[in-house]
Amino acid sequence: MSSSMSAPPSTAAEPGATGLGRVLRTLFGVLLEGRTYGSLLYLSLGLPLGLLYALLLGTGFALGALLSVAGVGLLLVLGCVVGAWGCALFERELAILLLGVDIPPMAAPGPAALRARQRLTGHLRRSVTWKSMAFLMLKLPIGLLVSTGGLGLLSLSVLLLLSPVTVAGGGRAAQNPAILVLAAWLTLAGAALLIVTLHLANRVARALGSLAVLMLGVGEEER
Repeated sequence: MSSSMSAPPSTAAEPGATGLGRVLRTLFGVLLEGRTYGSLLYLSLGLPLGLLYALLLGTGFALGALLSVAGVGLLLVLGCVVGAWGCALFERELAILLLGVDIPPMAAPGPAALRARQRLTGHLRRSVTWKSMAFLMLKLPIGLLVSTGGLGLLSLSVLLLLSPVTVAGGGRAAQNPAILVLAAWLTLAGAALLIVTLHLANRVARALGSLAVLMLGVGEEER
């Protein structure tokens, strides 16, 4: 009886410790996740790829419209449609590789023995043809917005993390110990800002992955 009375209570603190550990893993585990760096790479490629698509497709369609009277413009426009399809296929593979999303095929299986004109007509009738082209056109404004905001946050976090060098360097900390305290706080703020930026990057990348699933694959009705 006495032994049962004197037995130590069950570790009621373990759930709290587990909860704290879960919170710490949620906050700082983003630094160790490979998907985080895949998201950063995908986001960093958004602006240059958006510029490339806008230059190629915008110039091609504009020239095609201007030369439509001569008859060459139609061929140029059709070439741009084919080129846009190739760029969309590349974007689909890029999203699958870097974001880990599951995107349906861009074309449902059809009869193999079709003439070129029938294949072209079927291609132009698919909704995914025009949705994928719209996705390519959205890459530039989205890439510009994401690159500007993300680069600003990352640059600020790096500057704060370098506070021991920029603020307390050159012997200034020895002359004024308060500078060392300030540098420590700025470094902590930089680390917190970096963690927040990485979490934001993952959320933005997931949203873009959902957009890629919606616009770079055949719809449910086509499947």
